[in-house]
Amino acid sequence: MSAISGVVALGSALALVVPAAAAVPVATGVPVGAHGARNLSIHETATLRPTGYPKGHVVNERGTISGTYRGSVEARLVAITNTQWNATITAYTSGGSLKAKTTTRARPEKEEGPIGYFYGTASITGGTGTWAHTTGSLTFNGSLNRQNFHLRVAMSGTLHV
Repeated sequence: MSAISGVVALGSALALVVPAAAAVPVATGVPVGAHGARNLSIHETATLRPTGYPKGHVVNERGTISGTYRGSVEARLVAITNTQWNATITAYTSGGSLKAKTTTRARPEKEEGPIGYFYGTASITGGTGTWAHTTGSLTFNGSLNRQNFHLRVAMSGTLHV
């Protein structure tokens, strides 16, 4: 992979992570208790920026989530190929944290100059506090500026709390 392809792949990886992170609710939420499991429909937007210069095929990002919930998010993006990335995301709230894993794919047919587009799915893998036993799945799409690695992601799905 060339240096330019690696940067594009890394940027795409970031895009993958952001959607997943954005899809994770970050508000306190209603504590799980005697009422048992419930479903939460969420619609989130996330914006992320790199925490440092990308290293190889890995980019670490940090940002915010808004929509159904508000909070902060951290993501680790790993480029698998020039068009596919995986990410691990953690969203933080006053009630605890929520973790997710994503699979992301690029949409090369939609590229506009330095802006690349992506889509994917995220699986909620657990959390702490209010979100301790949460599961769920999300879909997302977004854009990545391949010059500065800023991400914007829109996601929606259902959480089982």
